[in-house]
Amino acid sequence: MPEISHLLPVSQIKHGFTASDDLKHDLIENVALTDNALGVYKVSSRTTHHIVKPPKSHEPFDKTKDPVQAWEAFYPKGSINPSGAIPGGFSFYLSGPKEFAEKLAHGAKEVVFGYRMMLEPGWEWVKGGKLPGVCALLTLLDSFLCIF
Repeated sequence: MPEISHLLPVSQIKHGFTASDDLKHDLIENVALTDNALGVYKVSSRTTHHIVKPPKSHEPFDKTKDPVQAWEAFYPKGSINPSGAIPGGFSFYLSGPKEFAEKLAHGAKEVVFGYRMMLEPGWEWVKGGKLPGVCALLTLLDSFLCIF
């Protein structure tokens, strides 16, 4: 089976959600890029994740439609993550929309997580802690397993 989209490179799903206007599928709920719609919680208090209109892509090979909104991560010089001496980026957990979160609570075996990033010219990859990762709630005691 072919993949559903370059944004979701799998052939089968049971339920999903996206904040992308480009992904349309009967089993994928389109939601707003807002904390409330995405079930965002445990937000780092030292940084922000404002919604901005991103610039157009300058890459000639990028054939995807430019996004109309995105979360902006700000990394001041010397920062590597939200909990560092100089806080940068942003950090939060999200459960997804209510129906998705309820399905996860009943034992999902696999979760696919994807995102698109735009980096400014001169971006330095030499510092760690800059890419989004997945954390899963393991118990009701609020214990998390994080995979990066």
